[in-house]
Amino acid sequence: IAFTPQLAVGNIFGGGMIFYLDSSSQHGLVMAPFDQGNFEWGCNDTIVGTSFNTGTGQLNTNLILSGCPTRPIAASACNDLLLNGYSDWYLPSAQEFTLIYDFFDTNRPYEFASQLSWDYYWTSTEVLYYSRDAFVCHPNDRHAYPRNKNEIDKVRAVRTF
Repeated sequence: IAFTPQLAVGNIFGGGMIFYLDSSSQHGLVMAPFDQGNFEWGCNDTIVGTSFNTGTGQLNTNLILSGCPTRPIAASACNDLLLNGYSDWYLPSAQEFTLIYDFFDTNRPYEFASQLSWDYYWTSTEVLYYSRDAFVCHPNDRHAYPRNKNEIDKVRAVRTF
């Protein structure tokens, strides 16, 4: 008999903690169990094609890395991560990062402070109308805010399963 892991938000699976499941409850997003450090987003030039939406963080990360030779940056810190046997980590899109906040707010409000710091976190979403900014999220609320790419902010990798 094959063991089938229980897939539920909050469970440890796939190298981290599940914070989002899609409607099939067989696929979702996992966040790394700790921050990857503090980095610039990198490159003030426009990175064409990044998206705000869930499911686009990996593509955004690939676009950033192919369009920005500077290292280390937020996207490379996630892309280069080898953690718990997984090497397919990426910098989450703005909407993917807001799902982390939704998870904690709904499921574990008292655990939030021990899981994420009260600082800005980079997302892989560039501000469309101003290439010197990318979106950050802050635990104070679930909105994404534009921030200059040269700022040093927290990074938390995610991966899909």
